[in-house]
Amino acid sequence: MLGHGYNASGNVVYINDTWDYSAHTMAWGGSYSGLQHYVVTVLRLNAVQASAAPTVTNASGATGVTATTATLNGNLTSNGGADTTVHIYWGDNDGGTGIWDTDVSLVALPVGAFSTSITSLTTGMTYYYRSYATNSVGTAWASSTSSFVAQNTNKAAGSRRLGQWH
Repeated sequence: MLGHGYNASGNVVYINDTWDYSAHTMAWGGSYSGLQHYVVTVLRLNAVQASAAPTVTNASGATGVTATTATLNGNLTSNGGADTTVHIYWGDNDGGTGIWDTDVSLVALPVGAFSTSITSLTTGMTYYYRSYATNSVGTAWASSTSSFVAQNTNKAAGSRRLGQWH
């Protein structure tokens, strides 16, 4: 049996019977279905209020860079005590703390590392990204923009013939 409230005059307790999953009432200090009412515990649930804006970094930069793909990494170092939405902004120009080509939203992340994989990059092109986080108190950008060049990391071994590399 679980009590979940009482009336305005305080003499009737609203309860749910976990055996029949129905709502019932009982007189304060009385009994219900042979069970004597002895004690009441009152819980007041308050929403957690954020205490600060979040903080975020670009972590160690882009990893797994190839001619057409990369993984953009970041780190939510503090959520300020509230649910935080993180974005990774990226493109072929540095948007600073303004306009970017692409916004990848990573909704409601816990504190810690995060990443996203991007595709359809152009070989030889320089790309930029910057992490951004927001909660109910404020917003924060990573302190600087990270960059990388989309390039083929597989190098041909070549063949050796007559002491020459070809």
